[in-house]
Amino acid sequence: MTDADLHAMLQDLADWGGCELNDFKKQYGDGAYLRVKRRDLADVIDTPFGRIMYLTREGRLAVGLTNLYHPTVQALVNNVAVRRSVALLLLEGYLNPEPRVYGNAHARMTDPEGKVVCVSARATTFSSQAIRLLATRLFDGTRPELTRLIVFVPKPKRGLKTFLERYPVEIRDVPLRPLVTRVEPKSRARGERATS
Repeated sequence: MTDADLHAMLQDLADWGGCELNDFKKQYGDGAYLRVKRRDLADVIDTPFGRIMYLTREGRLAVGLTNLYHPTVQALVNNVAVRRSVALLLLEGYLNPEPRVYGNAHARMTDPEGKVVCVSARATTFSSQAIRLLATRLFDGTRPELTRLIVFVPKPKRGLKTFLERYPVEIRDVPLRPLVTRVEPKSRARGERATS
């Protein structure tokens, strides 16, 4: 791996935010993961949605970021939700993903017809009021290039779709689920006798 490859990988983490560790390894390989870990450029945190990799202070400095920002678990999980949502749209023919154009948990893309859309995603709750406020802000007339907002949320509710008739908003299911922990069967309760 060249220094240019390393910088591009760190810049991806800076631009898009946290990346689920398995996704990172698929994209860059185990060697890249070991290199950034050894040089303390990135760290991994366990979340209910998997292990998420993010830039450390040293990693942020390596790409020219000087603030000492440390992301919250919620921010990292939402970064993964945006990454996965963008990956899904790329498979559907959307193009030109640009991170954080309209805010932290958003991306700008071009749909298959060449129209600009905003992609927003949350791994956990995204209330109808929050979506309404986001749509109101995005379609306030200052972004004439924007034609549609695609919101990825867990378990989209039908009620969300009704109030969005005034805005070109599409609600979809976020391609991210919490990990299911395996529950071991309980041993026999005390006092319960074994039947032979």
